[in-house]
Amino acid sequence: NDFSQICKAINGALTINIGTFDPYWQECALEAASLANENSVPWVLDPVGAGASGFRNKNVEELMKFKPTVLRGNGSEIMAVSGIAGGGKGVDSTSSSNEALDAANAIANKNNIIVAVTGETDYVTDGKTTYAISGGHEMMTKVTATGCALSCLIGAAIAVGEDKLLSTASIISIYGLAGEMAAKVAKGPGSLRMHLLDNLALWKKPDVFGKAKKMDRSHIKSKYCSKDAVLEFQDLITKLDTKSLYSISSAPNDHNTSKLPALAAAAIPSTSIPPRPGKNPISSPATRAAALCNMLKPFHL
Repeated sequence: NDFSQICKAINGALTINIGTFDPYWQECALEAASLANENSVPWVLDPVGAGASGFRNKNVEELMKFKPTVLRGNGSEIMAVSGIAGGGKGVDSTSSSNEALDAANAIANKNNIIVAVTGETDYVTDGKTTYAISGGHEMMTKVTATGCALSCLIGAAIAVGEDKLLSTASIISIYGLAGEMAAKVAKGPGSLRMHLLDNLALWKKPDVFGKAKKMDRSHIKSKYCSKDAVLEFQDLITKLDTKSLYSISSAPNDHNTSKLPALAAAAIPSTSIPPRPGKNPISSPATRAAALCNMLKPFHL
């Protein structure tokens, strides 16, 4: 009965795993989920083996009424929760995470929760935004309770992260990367388990590109692609030494010219030299500068 008060006091979260339920633990889990829902304590439901037995299915059905913050399972479990027939096989998955993505979106939209489907590619969705996460190692599937441990880590992540969707996706990414790093030095599942735990406990941000963080492009980014683009183009306009420019929109068989006249007319100043016959004159430099600035506004980064 004190659980929800303790969670609130330490900014904690609840994780419920139905893997080893009996009637006593079933009763405790339902009461804990009810209190978490009433007291706005974030919680994670791991529907271990959903679809494998009527008892497990009943547990999931009852627990889902209390709106878990995150539902985390493999493809078969998520499809079983959504009511899609077939595929249930205990804690192993016979359905891929790709096959379960539609089910995950349906559950997320119906219940207004986050659903995480783990597999070869992991998916995290709230029904509107979906993260696809690659990572991990096949050897992790040979170690009992790697999925259960991930559910607990998700609980820790949503306890401290304000953005629950991003927090869930981030910890899954970190977990997969820790597993990859462990697999490089492990001789088998036994030693992988040890190295995985060490990597998580001693976590340091590795130099990763394209997986856990973006590349640092600050040293190669052009000022014309930044928030200062308007000022840079204004500077370019005032320093150009050009006498005149004429519209080229009527040029026959010229590829990709549809946007050139407006951009050229806005960017390059001209003098009062009369236009050539059949061509359109260019307006004043001030008008061109203003037009270019307006065109650039949608591209601010």
